[in-house]
Amino acid sequence: MSVLIAPSILSADFAALGAAVAAVERGGADLIHVDVMDGHFVPNITMGPPVVKSLHRVATVPLDVHLMIEEPDRYIDAFVDAGAAMISVHVEILPHLHRTVHAIKALGARAGVVLNPSTPVGAIHEIAADVDFVLVMSVNPGFGGQTFIPRSESKLREVRALLDAAGSVAPIEIDGGVDRHNIARVVAAGARMVVAGSAIFNTPDPERATRAMAPALKDAPDLFTDEQSLGDMEKAGWSDTPRCFLGNHEFARLPEPRGVRTICGISCGSRKPGESDGADITRLAGNRRNIESRVNYLCGRLNLGRQRL
Repeated sequence: MSVLIAPSILSADFAALGAAVAAVERGGADLIHVDVMDGHFVPNITMGPPVVKSLHRVATVPLDVHLMIEEPDRYIDAFVDAGAAMISVHVEILPHLHRTVHAIKALGARAGVVLNPSTPVGAIHEIAADVDFVLVMSVNPGFGGQTFIPRSESKLREVRALLDAAGSVAPIEIDGGVDRHNIARVVAAGARMVVAGSAIFNTPDPERATRAMAPALKDAPDLFTDEQSLGDMEKAGWSDTPRCFLGNHEFARLPEPRGVRTICGISCGSRKPGESDGADITRLAGNRRNIESRVNYLCGRLNLGRQRL
């Protein structure tokens, strides 16, 4: 199962953000989630591009920047220049969402859209085919340490259904009140990127708390349903070398330099089966079109692991 864990530094010690990032990376963090608040769209003020730039100097995993601000279009360039690999913007604030999403993509970052708890899933119907990911808020944004809203599980399923109907393999991210007790449920409902703040940083050992999120996934179902062979991958057009292995399964071949870590946790290089410490994904979607599109997403289209970060 490939689920990305994104510790949110909103709950970290701001006097020691570098140490906080290093701790969760040792614990296996896949992303660092950065909550940007302006005191207008949400009732809190946090950080801006200078902090993201400093984080980029110390982080070895991509920075996932969530803009909870009234005028995100004014600041997208600055956040990408500072090192944001992913930028998500709120549906509720943008009258020209399509333009904003494509502006983020044009700058080389992954573009996500965010749904607040009270925002209906249908609000992203016209943009579903264009986004790189969707972030579902499972608390009202503005503060850390809030309680998970149970309705969010069914909302995840609705978002997944909408994306599938649009032919999109974009993953769903969830943010708010997720911990090791409910992470399996949100993954079962469709989340593939999980933000956790208080559950990690409001503990004596953030490294250990990050590492503990993975075992908590044991009750979640497999990512995909129908097992396929490497032959199916090759028929989908993946024939370059070197090859990538997920657990003991030869999943795909990518033209990546040896040892580069990709966004989905795949270790690429001239390896034998079983040598990778990457995610153990051995299942793919049940038809040829989905096989090809999911391989494209997992092994390159997300495009965050194609540079040494």
